Amino acid sequence: MFAPHDALAASLLALLGPAGTDGSHDPGSRLMVKLFAMLHRNPDLTFEEFVDHWRDRHGPLIADTPALARHLVRYEQHPRHDPANTLSGSPGVDGVAVQ
Repeated sequence: MFAPHDALAASLLALLGPAGTDGSHDPGSRLMVKLFAMLHRNPDLTFEEFVDHWRDRHGPLIADTPALARHLVRYEQHPRHDPANTLSGSPGVDGVAVQ
């Protein structure tokens, strides 16, 4: 169901409790979790390459993986506005994902 790096996602799904017969969860009767992930780019990537990969590969991956997408109310990607400006965000953080 999940790759090894998706252990966090599996843990969050476990918090939701057992799925119904159709595999979905009833959001009205379950715990809601808001996850903030601070992202650090691979140093081999430029900031622009990082944002392109995050937006064009990971965003669709979340949306196109039913085991994850059906549990999400919203998925947001917030890249750092100006990585060269030390007043823009936290040092070393290139973006924040909110689920």
